[in-house]
Amino acid sequence: YVPHGIDTSFYHIDESVKKQKMLLTVGSWLRDYSFADKVYQLLLKSDPDLKIKVVADEKKLAKITPNERISLLSGISDENLKLLYLQSSVLFFPLIRYTANNSLLEAGACGCNIVIASNFADNSYIPETLVNLTEINVEETVKTIVEAMNFTYNKKLAQYVENHYSWNVVGTQTEKILREI
Repeated sequence: YVPHGIDTSFYHIDESVKKQKMLLTVGSWLRDYSFADKVYQLLLKSDPDLKIKVVADEKKLAKITPNERISLLSGISDENLKLLYLQSSVLFFPLIRYTANNSLLEAGACGCNIVIASNFADNSYIPETLVNLTEINVEETVKTIVEAMNFTYNKKLAQYVENHYSWNVVGTQTEKILREI
């Protein structure tokens, strides 16, 4: 197979951007926002300083209970998305099925601390040692997010994405595969 590739010259760590006490969720495809909403509500009750930002299509955003500390965004620019990756303490993926996706690789390249909740995990892209995996269980997911919440960049994950999924690496792999046909 040929893996996804991303522009790691654009998506990368920028230590001039400081992490905030913010949980970020990005994407619509294979996301379980009914489950995510339960996680958000419990996190908001337990931490009065936490802010949550969700970037998805409007149909998915409609599943989230309104709260002044939850920002619902749709159709934002790549520059704004990158800034959110850099600012977030944790990127949370509530996935019906965990598989590779662009936002996982973009966030990884930006050094996000990532929590993935899924009962069907295909961890073929990122080693389990570089992300936090949990099952679709509200209490366990909240616990995993709280444990992952810190204000440092995940440099090992960023380096892994750079080494395996940059456009240069994927382009070289693709060319090799095509020449062998």
